[in-house]
Amino acid sequence: MSRRQHRRRPRPLDCPRLRISSPRTRPRLLPGEALIAQDPVAASLVGIAQREIAQELDLPQQRVQLVEVLAVTWTDSALNCPLPEQTATPMEVGGYRILLEAGEREYVFHTDFDRVVRCDPANEALPTAENTPEITPETTP
Repeated sequence: MSRRQHRRRPRPLDCPRLRISSPRTRPRLLPGEALIAQDPVAASLVGIAQREIAQELDLPQQRVQLVEVLAVTWTDSALNCPLPEQTATPMEVGGYRILLEAGEREYVFHTDFDRVVRCDPANEALPTAENTPEITPETTP
């Protein structure tokens, strides 16, 4: 007998062979993750907001977690988050509402395509549903 034959162990005939199969589907993305996966502008703006919080808290950026990102149409020049004593001009401005979490705290940002503005939830005014298109898996390309 050759050396190779000695290494093989016979398999009992009554022992069924196990077959492990896994679904070939991608993991289901959360709505915010789906948006940043298909929208590089949203991904970039989320990254800017994450870096800001990470630098402020002296944390690695990966410790600042994305909770939610929504495409919105703001209704004023202050991105619906006016500072005290700031006058906002009514206008439609496309952008995103980003919600991040670091530690036990949440951080809200409003953006257009040029600015990422941290928003105090006490000053935040969300646009109404008719001003904001809803992004669902059925409506995304």
